[in-house]
Amino acid sequence: MSWWRKIQIVRKWKRSLAMKRVLSVQSHVVHGYVGNKCAVFPLQLLGYEVDAINSVQFCCHTGYPRFSGTVLGGPQLDELVDGLEANELLGRGSRTTYSHLLTGYIGSSTFLRSVLRLLSKLREQGEGLWYVCDPVLGDNGKLYVPPELVEIYRSEVLPMASVATPNQFEIEILTGVKIESEADAARACEALHALGVPVVVVTTLDYARDRGVVLMMLSERSNQHLVEIPLLQASFTGSGDLTSALLLAWMHEHKDDLPLALEKTAATVYGVLEATTKNVAERVYGDLVVPPELDIIGSKTIIEHPPLLEKKNSAPRFPAVRANFNHDVVLVAFRLRGAKSSEGLSELLGWLDARNVPSTFVDDAPDDHSSPDVAAFANALAALPASGGRLLYVTDDEEAASRAGDDPRCVPVVVVRGTTALQTVPSLSAIRRFFPRALQ
Repeated sequence: MSWWRKIQIVRKWKRSLAMKRVLSVQSHVVHGYVGNKCAVFPLQLLGYEVDAINSVQFCCHTGYPRFSGTVLGGPQLDELVDGLEANELLGRGSRTTYSHLLTGYIGSSTFLRSVLRLLSKLREQGEGLWYVCDPVLGDNGKLYVPPELVEIYRSEVLPMASVATPNQFEIEILTGVKIESEADAARACEALHALGVPVVVVTTLDYARDRGVVLMMLSERSNQHLVEIPLLQASFTGSGDLTSALLLAWMHEHKDDLPLALEKTAATVYGVLEATTKNVAERVYGDLVVPPELDIIGSKTIIEHPPLLEKKNSAPRFPAVRANFNHDVVLVAFRLRGAKSSEGLSELLGWLDARNVPSTFVDDAPDDHSSPDVAAFANALAALPASGGRLLYVTDDEEAASRAGDDPRCVPVVVVRGTTALQTVPSLSAIRRFFPRALQ
């Protein structure tokens, strides 16, 4: 082999290491869209190489009158992994390095533990691997898997996950928290964080159905964000698998702005479901009605370009991700020249979609524009409840915001005068999580 040919091979190999490559382990069907059938194509559209391992291979999903096929066992998964490793296709120094592992439906404890062995190999051989775990256990009050898998997920799998994407039923089963409100959902997410999961996305929250919406919650440790999706009067299969794949893609794209990733995912899922209701018919077998298969191919443009920009009456089509203020007392210290009044505070809270936040007005901006009243700021911190809380310190002075940020209980915000834009000093960019994206 010539030296030039060797150089070309090395260059191609280095380019392959920089690629976004997903190993997706979940179910597969000949007809329809669940599992890998509705995860692989969207990921490919969004620029990901996807290698798929099918935990089951069925003729159709289990909602049909009859289904048949094969189930992959733990030893068979081990054999596939051994083959990848033998051909230098698994990790460090190989021709293929995975950036993500995505898992969905897994029907047995032996297979689930083989997935853990696979994860261990991937992390040994490749740095920075993201593990996106959809703990598929059931829905609508019914388990789809053997009960013993619940404890394996809780004690062995979730502590290894980078992102977990349960639905409401699944997170209730995993945490024992019954969800009937936003605060309940936050507590359930915190319980998963306690297991070691850095990021949790509850893909469906049903307590607001009477308002005609379904909610999704993103939780990053102590910070929760919600997005509302209009409720469609229809049933679907595979929407959770689609959601997890999209979250993987958009979270990788927006590592420093996960609320935006949530918005794009929600917009896409709703767009696909809406297209499905218009373009695909349900199937009727006597008394059994099988929901329409997702219109994945017909939604190609929606997947590539999430419909975030359509607005009505100046409000986003998909309400901006907003902070969950209900489960944590938040006091607001207000330092803004020219707006030193409770009315000004009320206006600001309106910008933040937080009018009902328990708040305290602190007049610490002297008329002579001298330094802020340090004592007033200290008093505001002292007023925080012993059980916890955050002080939202609003100012148009970046230096004051920087000083305030030294206290871990304080979240400084810099307001740019003359606009409705809320910005932060660069070192405090995380504050964006607390505010509606439409206002930024």
